[in-house]
Amino acid sequence: GHRAGAPPFGRAPPCSSGGGARLGLAMPRGVVCRKLGPCKEALELAADVPPLEPLPAGALRVRVACAAVTFPDVLQVAGKYQEKYEPPFVPLMQLAGEVVAVGPCVGPEQGWQVGDRVAGLSVPGPSGVLCGGLAEESLVDAERSWKLSSGVSYEAANCLVGSYNDAHHALVHVGQLRAGETLLVLGAAGATGMAATDLAKALGATVVACVSSGAKAEACRAAGADVVVEYGPDGSGLIAALREAKVYGHVSAIFDPVGGRYAEDAFRALAPGGRHIVFGFASGGTDPKSALPKLPINLLLVREQKILGAVNTGMPSLQERQEMMDMVATGRLRPRVGASYPLERFSEAFEDVSARRSIGTIVVSVGPAHGGAHAKL
Repeated sequence: GHRAGAPPFGRAPPCSSGGGARLGLAMPRGVVCRKLGPCKEALELAADVPPLEPLPAGALRVRVACAAVTFPDVLQVAGKYQEKYEPPFVPLMQLAGEVVAVGPCVGPEQGWQVGDRVAGLSVPGPSGVLCGGLAEESLVDAERSWKLSSGVSYEAANCLVGSYNDAHHALVHVGQLRAGETLLVLGAAGATGMAATDLAKALGATVVACVSSGAKAEACRAAGADVVVEYGPDGSGLIAALREAKVYGHVSAIFDPVGGRYAEDAFRALAPGGRHIVFGFASGGTDPKSALPKLPINLLLVREQKILGAVNTGMPSLQERQEMMDMVATGRLRPRVGASYPLERFSEAFEDVSARRSIGTIVVSVGPAHGGAHAKL
């Protein structure tokens, strides 16, 4: 369910726009994936990152302030994500920082200039090698990037371009969540779960957050969840907990990035006419196929329910992006960064996400977090 990376970037065709002034580093350092496998074995901090020049058509070169580590990044390093790159490459799809060069074919109507604050999704460099966010400089797709308002920190921007973008697509465009409805969020303490809770509350919905531990439950209460359900480390207590919370059978929609037995049990809690929004299968770890749920579609028939898939390959409209940034600046949305690690401790960030210890978004600080206010995280 996680958004796919940007469309493939090729060598720059002749263009009349872009390619202006640049402020990039001569030799940016970063973390390089040398082989596919567990993060501890596959990744190393190095100075020989893949080349960023000549800039591909439609790309922005960015001096990275920070980048988010997500579960799809863990899968990509392991070679088990749907969008595969052969080593060597620099991982991390989401990043935020400052524009240091504008590539060819970036039209003036897009308005990008050197010095702009930006958040976006990483794209391959001129050799076809992914130049992700875990380096001092990276490349993003200009058309799908967010030009950041002054009230949005780089850390909050990583949440917006990733988990909030995904949750917004799933809840608004696919699930059509409305004020007054009840949303059940599986994996509610994770990055997309936190974003789904925050957005659902802003839309006027009641949120039932489902988590595995007390620490995660406290984080979800702080994030504004109306009901918090703990189902234990193996998920066996979910149905009983939903019954005890008196929400079983009263759920309008489910946001499901987890799959497995969690999805099977949550599905039974849907009200007649409810929607189960399938976003991913994180409970399967690096073997997502092991978490494909067996949903009782006979119940779907008699209760006139829906199972909806949410695969996000785009970005919110420019108006929607601005609205979300305004909501962050005014405190109506509160993106949560659970931990921030310096570049030298990148492996700890990957361990947090791999072991599902993370609460909210996990970021790696690569460069100075200059420019813009710090959002309340």
